Parts: sequence; C-alpha cells; structure tokens
Amino acid sequence: MNGPLAVGATFDSEVRTGEVGSFAPRCVIETLEEQRCLGWVSLFPLDEGETEDHQIEVHWTFDLEATPAGTRLAHTVRIPRPKLGADELAGFFERTDRITTVRTGMVRTLENIKAAAQPRSERE
Repeated sequence: MNGPLAVGATFDSEVRTGEVGSFAPRCVIETLEEQRCLGWVSLFPLDEGETEDHQIEVHWTFDLEATPAGTRLAHTVRIPRPKLGADELAGFFERTDRITTVRTGMVRTLENIKAAAQPRSERE
C-alpha cells in the first residue's frame, strides 16, 4: 500500500495466469467503509501503442453485513467493456475460460477469509 488505507490510495498487485503469464496491475481503493465495505479497481498495464481507451479495469468489492448468525461476506467482481479492444478481451475470456477461473478464485478467497475469521475452537 502506498500510504494509509483510504479512498484513492494505491497498491500494486501481482497476477499470475497460465494464459498470459504474470503482470502487475496498479490498484486504487474506490470504496472504504469501516466494517462494511472495501472495494478497489485493478488497472491493467497498457501495451505499447495503447491509450486509456484500451484500459482494462477490474472492480473488486468485499461487502460485510451483520446477521444474527454472525457476519455475511459477499465478494463481487465487475469488468466493464473497454472503449477499444473489447472484442479481444471477450475472446481472451472465452478462450481461457477466465470467468470460471475468477469464480473459483473468489470461492477460495471467501473460504480462506472464513477460516481465518473463525475462532480457533471452531477450526479444530
């Protein structure tokens, strides 16, 4: 994280995929409501000759809701169509079954968060 956790703060992530290798999107915190919501956008690096119209954005959000049984955690992802290159992006998603990969990763992330949040007695 480059600075304190706040809307507008940035951090670099690392994405490793078998389809295209590794790359490092710049991420920007979009939503931060203590004990309620954390959301950020991952901005993919542009290739040489690309403009902001080619920008691929992936918006990630974690929402927390208190329930009588504890806390409900919802994780969403949204990928708006870039102004240019949308057909190539759609083709990539189709060829690589990227949606299934993301969905599987989201489930694994939620399971890991749940396991880490449970009291030790419930994990054993």
